[in-house]
Amino acid sequence: MKTMKLLVVAILSLAPLAGVCGAGVAGNAPLTIYALWEGINSPTSTEPVIRTQMDNLLAQFGPGNAWHHPGFAFIYGGRPKTEVIVRLAKEKGISIGLILGEQTHTRGRAEQVLLEKDLRSFQWRMSTPHWEGYMTGKNTNAGAVVAADARDNEVPSPSRYSPLGQKLFAQGTAKKAREIRQIMNEYPGVITCINGLIEEELAVGPAQVKKYPAAAGYLGDYSPFAVTEFRDWLRHRGMYDDVDGKFAGQGAPEAITGAFVEMNGFRRSPFYNDPDPNTHAGPGVSFNQKFGTDFTSWNLKYWDTQLFPDPITDKHFNPLPVTGEKGYTEGGFDAPRRRDTSAWWRAWSWDYLDEGSRYPPGNPANPAFGFRQVEVAHYVRDMFDVMAAAGLPRDITYAHQIPGETVGPDRCRSGASPVWTGYLPACGTVGVTCFGWFDFRLARQYTELTPDNHGWGIFEWHPKPFSKRDDPKLYDAALKELLVYSRNGCRHLFAGWWNIQGAAADPKQIFWLNDSKFAAAIKVFMASTPANPPPTPTGVFMDKVIQ
Repeated sequence: MKTMKLLVVAILSLAPLAGVCGAGVAGNAPLTIYALWEGINSPTSTEPVIRTQMDNLLAQFGPGNAWHHPGFAFIYGGRPKTEVIVRLAKEKGISIGLILGEQTHTRGRAEQVLLEKDLRSFQWRMSTPHWEGYMTGKNTNAGAVVAADARDNEVPSPSRYSPLGQKLFAQGTAKKAREIRQIMNEYPGVITCINGLIEEELAVGPAQVKKYPAAAGYLGDYSPFAVTEFRDWLRHRGMYDDVDGKFAGQGAPEAITGAFVEMNGFRRSPFYNDPDPNTHAGPGVSFNQKFGTDFTSWNLKYWDTQLFPDPITDKHFNPLPVTGEKGYTEGGFDAPRRRDTSAWWRAWSWDYLDEGSRYPPGNPANPAFGFRQVEVAHYVRDMFDVMAAAGLPRDITYAHQIPGETVGPDRCRSGASPVWTGYLPACGTVGVTCFGWFDFRLARQYTELTPDNHGWGIFEWHPKPFSKRDDPKLYDAALKELLVYSRNGCRHLFAGWWNIQGAAADPKQIFWLNDSKFAAAIKVFMASTPANPPPTPTGVFMDKVIQ
């Protein structure tokens, strides 16, 4: 993507925008900066160690004020240790941000259960007989043996139609959420941000295509659950039925299906009542005519979940059977297997960079992203609904998504996680992870859809990775980003990383925070107020365009 240009002087002189944040004013909403400390949950992080580091944080960040608050952030590691950390944070007067981490590419109990119970619960791939993914440690490309990649090896499907997967991930999320709610009740006001899933995306085999070209055919999610959901999403059937479906009103928009039709008082997909993809029930075009397909049945071409309902447990099964083999249906429905610029592919996947850095029709209010992006967004939002049902307040909950628009076409295409997937409409928040400059307009295009929203945040943030700790350019970059972000709706920043082991913990100094110019910039910013901002960073010309 061509980096969006921003005239910084104009931004820094913007008058506050009413109604952008929950506090009502974009530039004056409180901003909390949390140091990411992964080791806070380790056995060596005893109470004295945590107290010392909290004092160290206050010394390096400063105590903050009504507009800027210091804190620590970490992945939730269970109630006992978190209670200790929160109690100590209350004593010290600092905030806590918690990351739940229930993304599908995490290796844990849920994945093991799925491997034993039903291989349909995983993301099958576009054009390969290997259901488990590309980076599997096998001779997969010209004799190359590659190590397993957790984001591309046996990755569960996030499909809403995957019953066991949905159940297991919801159970894990709900359990953590209930425990956190109990801690919040005991220590009110200390936990100020709940960051749910970490970088939920589809399997990233195509992200490896530069090194392993064959990986381009390993795009997910082609599991029978996902393809069934894709079909029902397009037709407004099953769970997407506009009358009695669990997700009524969430089917594919008109920008994808064509004009809806009126049926019994409801506006539905024009293909809702069609007996088969080649026959239209009323006036208009058939499904095949609309999308250029040649299906003769709504049953899936591969492993239809009604015709072949039994779980698959044999790892040597063929996900792409042919005529005469079990799992195959002649003329059956299937997701696109060829990436091109057709309306059919766009219904399956709207790949922002492949589309010339264009958002789909209807963006931002009702974007017609393809099903793959929708599948990711639905999983994120559904898990946050689980958190809310367990008692976590929506006004402090944020996603944690890789903004695919800013990464590159391979990762954007494979992961299917544009910034939009980090937008939670129920609370008007956007959450991303980003190293280096982040164009805040990518987030605000969505937060501003909710008049009383709670802003946006970056939940893995470092302004200049690989900088030496004493590099003055690191100071300038950090202060510049803080100045711009704080005036444009940012409410939470998880800065990383806090390394109490010194150089041994990060010998390359990739994301060093403590005892660095990064922390020095945060301290200067923390002491400022909207009426008295910090001085312009040295070496940063605020009247120039930043690339």
